[in-house]
Formats: sequence, structure tokens, C-alpha cells
Amino acid sequence: MNCKFSVIPIVGMGGLGKTTLTQLIYKDQRVCEYFDVKGWVYVSVNFNVVRLTKLIIETLSGQQSCDFLELKELLSVLSESVAGKKVLLVLDDVWNEEQSPWQLLQSPFDNADIVRIIVTTRNSSVAQVMQTGRISPYKLGLLPEEQSWLLFKHYAFAGQEVSSQFVDIGKQIVNKCNGLPLAVKALAGILLYETEESSWWDVLQSDLWELDEAQAEIIPALKLSYSRMPSYLKPCFLYCSMYPKAHLFSKGNLIRLWMAQGYIRVKGRKIMEDVGENYFNELQQRSYFQLYENPHMGLTTGNEDEWYVMHDMLQDLAQLISENECFSIDISESQAVRHVISNKVRHLKVTYPSKVEADAELTELLSLKETKYLRTFDCLDLKYTSKSESLLPMFERLRALELELDRPHDSTTWIGNFKHLRHLSVKSNIIWDALPQLVCQFYNLQTLDLKNCVLQEMPSEIGNLINLRCLALSSFSVVQLPESIGHLHNLHTLDVQSCYNLQELPQGISNLVKLQHLFIPSGAKLPHGIGKLTNLETLVYFRVGRANQIGKHCGIEELKNLVNIKGKLCISELGKLVSVDNVIVGNLKTKSKLKDLKLNWDCPQHPDEDNVCSEEMKFLVLERLKPHYNISSLEIDGYKGCDLPAWLGDPSFSKLTSINFNSCKQIQDFPWLTARLPSLTSLSLHKFQKMKSVAHEGEVSFPALEVLSFSNMQEWDNWSSVMDKVFPKLKNLYIQTCPKICQVPSFQSLVTLTLSNCENLRSVTVHHDAACPSRLNELFIINCRQLSSLLGLKYLKSLTQLTVETCPELQFLPDDCLPVLPKDVQICDGKGPKHWCHLHGFQYKQFCSFDPHPKDEVKAEGI
Repeated sequence: MNCKFSVIPIVGMGGLGKTTLTQLIYKDQRVCEYFDVKGWVYVSVNFNVVRLTKLIIETLSGQQSCDFLELKELLSVLSESVAGKKVLLVLDDVWNEEQSPWQLLQSPFDNADIVRIIVTTRNSSVAQVMQTGRISPYKLGLLPEEQSWLLFKHYAFAGQEVSSQFVDIGKQIVNKCNGLPLAVKALAGILLYETEESSWWDVLQSDLWELDEAQAEIIPALKLSYSRMPSYLKPCFLYCSMYPKAHLFSKGNLIRLWMAQGYIRVKGRKIMEDVGENYFNELQQRSYFQLYENPHMGLTTGNEDEWYVMHDMLQDLAQLISENECFSIDISESQAVRHVISNKVRHLKVTYPSKVEADAELTELLSLKETKYLRTFDCLDLKYTSKSESLLPMFERLRALELELDRPHDSTTWIGNFKHLRHLSVKSNIIWDALPQLVCQFYNLQTLDLKNCVLQEMPSEIGNLINLRCLALSSFSVVQLPESIGHLHNLHTLDVQSCYNLQELPQGISNLVKLQHLFIPSGAKLPHGIGKLTNLETLVYFRVGRANQIGKHCGIEELKNLVNIKGKLCISELGKLVSVDNVIVGNLKTKSKLKDLKLNWDCPQHPDEDNVCSEEMKFLVLERLKPHYNISSLEIDGYKGCDLPAWLGDPSFSKLTSINFNSCKQIQDFPWLTARLPSLTSLSLHKFQKMKSVAHEGEVSFPALEVLSFSNMQEWDNWSSVMDKVFPKLKNLYIQTCPKICQVPSFQSLVTLTLSNCENLRSVTVHHDAACPSRLNELFIINCRQLSSLLGLKYLKSLTQLTVETCPELQFLPDDCLPVLPKDVQICDGKGPKHWCHLHGFQYKQFCSFDPHPKDEVKAEGI
């Protein structure tokens, strides 16, 4: 593929694994390193150029949304964003067979350096329309019998040994799947839970294998998977047919919607949310949900950290079975709305790709003959406007309502009398003076999600919603929540993390003994009595109360009974502690589910309290803050002691992979004791103001360390030169703003080396052993004004990125030439490199210190 623009079509029937294959290519490290930008867009039947162009801009740039509406503007923005770049784009599940919209969509890529577009489709004619040059479509075939069996074993037996009878039946079931991976996974997923041989025979001999209908190759297997699904999971699965294909499911929000519809069956003392999560996990294990991985994905609510997608064939199955109960409508600009909606539709989702006003269309959709049947109405993707707002109160039996408001409204017109409402989620760009009073009369409400609204104040009547289980709020002005929140005894999740100026939580919070997830801003104080919340699992920030206010705010000893806390925890303002006794009572060692721990000593609002205790007391506090051995990440910030406790070198911390020391200004020595941690892969030191030397100590070695970072080390001036044996697996080394360091040792294992703002650095050897191949892939040297020599370049056979900036004294040796040309080179502001760049054919720029524009530029031919 030497041409600039190429399309690679992957063709095959539904359920063959086209998307899975493409994901493997998309995530391959070599692909990630080669392309400058990557993006993935799910296309489906609607090949709307405006919609797709916006999605491509968003996925390539990582933006959450693109506000342009006109096609001309969108094409221009896309053209600028890909100019001069190597671009990989995936267009998943394409059905369009027309040439003109495709030609229009691809036109902005003329400015790119290299473009590769992978297209997945079920239709060979689509591939013919989109393919370029001589690149033939890759036609994905059925799985061979042996591979089908291996896939089945993986999901049905989960690595366990089973009797030969199950193996024999399983192979016959696999044979009936005809090599379709999705069918194999779906059936293996249900048989994972079947321990009786008779149940396996029932699957093998089911009449559903004989169905004769469209896509008969896979629908019978999927229907059989559904028929064997436990009855409590079926309505949860069918509810998902309300959403369009490729919809991103927020795990927490979907569970709360199931709760609103009464799908979650709770027995005994079990918690509804936990049962709902078990439902979701079981559907995932049955291959009905797949985890969605996208580094650009932003989260909309504080307690949702996972997003999922459902295979389009499974959504087809859900829509086929649910018939008229669930309906999803896409109001597009190019067509009038003439959808036929059954009077008995229960769950309705309306989307509008461009998010412009569509009053007439929406009014027509909402004018149903029998509104009493509607239980869910979701129009979060559509801006709900004035002409249609009077229709909404007609849906008086709604249980779940999600909508967007783009202008101030009279709350009486859009809220209505929703006495059955259990789930309310509202997005709005406007600032609300207060929560509408009518909302506080929805006594059956379980979820109130206003995190995407901005409230000026919160009424005390919020305490009337005694059935509320999830409350999410956002505000820039609220500094204190009403005490009546303490009346919400069924509250399971309280998310006020976006109430940025919240100063403290009300005392009544300590009464919410069912609370499991508490999300607060980092500056909010917790009330005395928080230790009563023994069911608490999520508490990201814990701000230690002042010694003279312990009766009002919680002290660190209240952590004692919070043994179920998991995930992340930041304990801040430890500098206030004047006694170690309370730290001992808090007993972090019992928090076995805790993974990421941050210990912060700074007291920004009361800096005088940082020095109230002795050096010995500071050390004892840190010593008694020893966490459980399951910890995987640790950050120590603002510690004022001179020594580190022995537990930081305890090999029993076998899961600890990352330690970050920040502003430990009294520490004078490198923390060699951490070398005893067997799994430590990342170590960072920032603002060690008194550390002067990193000297080799005996036989000390970091067996697993891959990332080492130094920054803002003002006094550090010496680093022992014999370091390869000390850091045998070091891959990434970062040294930034260390003005006194003059020499850096050479590490043969490095993949990335970054040196910046090291004013006294004189010489750097990037590699010295010709017998040991260099693995260095990226080299960045920036603003090292005394640097005069950079040696070992001739050994860098793997270098792909080279940046040298503001190193005016640097001289390259004429014979120290790179063996290969990196794909990305930037060298500027230095007289020495000019001739060397010209020899290599690199672009060279020289800048004046006061002028950001090049005054001298030399370009080799073809660059």
C-alpha cells in the first residue's frame, strides 16, 4: 500500500467477527506507533455525511462534541485537523452503496499525509463502492471446526476440567453453530451456568435450530441463547432494544433504569443496586455486553467508570423479540418523520443527530393515541423546546424520564404530575435559580440526576424524596447542602463532586447508613460521625478535621469501621495531626479492597498548621499509615518528615506497582528501600529540595522498575554512573527542571528518554555498547542550554522520534550519524546541529530567544 489514500474493506456476514478483527488491528502497538491520529466511527444504515463528518472530527480529535452544523464548515475543520498527518480511520458496519456521499465524505482527507480507512460491511457491493486501487476486500470466512471448539471451550468451561459427556454434547452444539463466532459465544455463555447434562441435551435438541427466517444462520442460535436465559434477565436484555445500534451503555445508569421499571428482584437483605450489578455482570459473561475501550471517552457522572456496547446482531434479536414495546427513533435532517408508533409502546428513545430544534417532528412523535402505556421517555440527544413541552405532562405514568432543556421553562409545563416517576435525568446549558419545587413532590423517585445542570441553590424540600437511592447534583454557588438530605435514608449514591465550591457536608449525612458511594469535591469537609457509614465503598476524598474542630468535622479515627472502602482514597491535610493515636485507630491496614492511596500533608487554607508537630511525630504518622498489602498505587504528597518508614520497602507489598513522591522537601536521600518491592514498575520524585545525590548503594537493584521520573530537584547535582545493574528493566526516564545535574548515566534498556530544563547538563550518552542493540524509540532534549555533546546516536536503530530544542551549545560529531531516519524530527535553536541536519536531510530551524518565528530555515529536498 504505497498510495497516499487507501481503503481496506473487510466483508462478512453478521456475527463473523469483522469488528473484533478490526479491533485487534486498531490496538496493535505497531499501528499505534505508525499513525499520528486514529479514530473509530460506527456508521450503520444512516450514511448521513453531516453526522459522520462530525463523528470523525470528534473521534480523531478526542473532543466530546463538535458544534458546527453546516457541512461546508465541518469538511473544512476535518481537512485542517488531518493536514500533514498519518491517519487511521475505522468505519464500522457500513451499508451505503451510493458513490456520491462517499466521495463527499472522503474529500477532506486530501490534505493528509497518509490515510488508511478500514471499512467493515456485510455487503460486497459496499466494498466495491468504497475500495481503492487494487486492494481487494478481505472476505472473512467461517471458523474452522477446531477453532470453533476452542472458542466454545474458553467461554463454556472457563478453564475447568469437565467430563467427557459434556465435551461430546458441546462438540455437537458447536457443529450446529456452523462456524459463526457470535453464535458459539452466545451458546457457550448460557451453558457456563448449566451444570446438568440434561440441560445441555435440551439445547442440542431444541426446535429453535429449525427456524427458517432471515439470517437463519445465526438468529436460531441467538434465539436459543435467549430462550435459555433466566427469566429475571430477559426484561433487562429486551429493555436495551430501546437504544440505537452502537449505543454506549453506562453500566450504573442502565442498572438504575432497570430499577425504575421494577426489573430487579431483591430477596432478604440484599441491596437492589448490588443485585442489578449481578444481573449486568451475568449478561456480560453471557457475551451480551462488551466493554467499550476508548481513551477519548469522557464520563458524565461521577460513579460511572465503565461503558459497554452490545453487538448489533444481539440488538436485532432484542428488537425482534420485544416487538412494539421498545422503540428508537432517529429524526434526521434529510427525511420527514413518518414513523408509525404502536399505541402500546412502553419505552421510547428519540435522537436527533445535529441537535437542532425539531418542534414539529417531536410534537408529531409525542401525539400518541394511548399515552398511558409509555413508561420510559429518553430524548437526551434532542433539545426539548417550547412548542412540544406541553405534551410531556400527558405521559402521566412515566417511570423514567431523560431529557435536555436548552432554555428556561416554566417548570409546571414540562414536569407535569409524574406521581409514578422513579428516574429523572436532566441536561441543561442554563443556570437554574433553584430546583423546581414540583420535583420535590415526586415521592416515588429513586434517581435524580442533575449533574449536567447548574443549580444556584438546593431547597430543603429535597428531604421529602425518601425513596431516593441516587442523587447527583452540580453547582458553582452552593457551599452547603440542606440538612434535610439526612432524611434520605434509602440513599445509595450521593454525587456532589461537581458542586465545586461545596465547603462541608451536613451533619445528617452520618444518618445515611445505606450509603455506598459518596462523591465529593476535594475541598469539602466531612461531618463528625461519618464512621457510621459502614456500607460505604466509594469515598475518594477524606479531609482530616482540625484538632480544635473534631467535634464538628470527622477525624482520621473514623476510618476505623469503613472497611469496605475500595478503589481510590485520598486522605488530605494530614499536617493537622498532633497525635499518632488517632492514626492507629483509623487502621488503614484493614482496608483490603483499597487499590490507590494518596496521603497528602498540605493544609492550603491553614498553612500554619503544617508545622505544629515535631519531626518525630511526622515520621510516626506516616509509619502508622501503613496500608493493606493489596495496595497497587501510592502517592505521598507534602510529607515534611526527614525519613521514610520501613514499610515502604516491605516485599509483602507484592501488588504495589507505582509510587509517586511529591514535595517531600526534607528528604535528603534517594528512596533506595523501595527497591525491595518486587512489582514496582513506576517511581516518581518531584520537589525533593534537599536531595543532592543518587549514589549507588551496594547490591541494591530494582527488579521490575520501567518508569523513573525526576522533576523540580533544585539541589540534585550527582548521579552515580554505574546504573544498568541497578535498573535492569528501565524503559522510560524523565528528568525535568533539575538545574544542577551535569551528567546522566547511560541505560541500554531505555525506550524513551526526556531531558528538559536542565541548565547545567553538559554531556549525554544515549547508548554506548555496540554489542547491545539500542531500543531507544523517543528522544526529547529541551532547554538544556549548557549541553555540548550528545553521544551514541549512531547506535539508535529503533529511533522514531527525535526532538532537540533550545540547546545553543550542542555540537554533533560528524561521524555520529543516525543509522535510520526517524519519522518525526524537530531540531531547532542551535548552531552546531545545522550541518548535521543538512547531512541527514532533516528540517532545521533556528530561533532567536525573543522571536518565536524562524529567522533561518534549511530544508532538504523532499522534506
